[in-house]
Amino acid sequence: MFFLDVLRQALESIGANLFRALLTMLGMIIGVAAVVTMVSLGTGAQRAVEEQMEALGADILAITNSQRRFWGVALENSSLGVDDAAALRSDARHLERVVPRITQRLQFEFGNSNARVELIGSTSEYPVLHRYEIAAGRMFVP
Repeated sequence: MFFLDVLRQALESIGANLFRALLTMLGMIIGVAAVVTMVSLGTGAQRAVEEQMEALGADILAITNSQRRFWGVALENSSLGVDDAAALRSDARHLERVVPRITQRLQFEFGNSNARVELIGSTSEYPVLHRYEIAAGRMFVP
């Protein structure tokens, strides 16, 4: 009988403060939905990063030039060139491919269109190495 008394009193209390009860339920629903949404977004982002890492492969080593800086001022530039790629290609027995590339951000204009793009110059092995598929056209190769 004690349980039924408690249940009856709880229902009377909810009925007496119906608006407050509805607002409380709405707050709880919004809170749970927010937590579920954030967990789903985090899981989706983690899965996307894992897929990108898997697509890139664990067998790629990128060697880039460096620039020493002191308080935002470049002190020294070291650059890599075609000769360095050729030296790697000839000296490194355990490398399957050596694919040099140069990138530069440029502003392109065509008619009324204007876009900032990244231009990549490399060899024909670049799309093979990164598992890119060319949707239309072909690589510019000599």
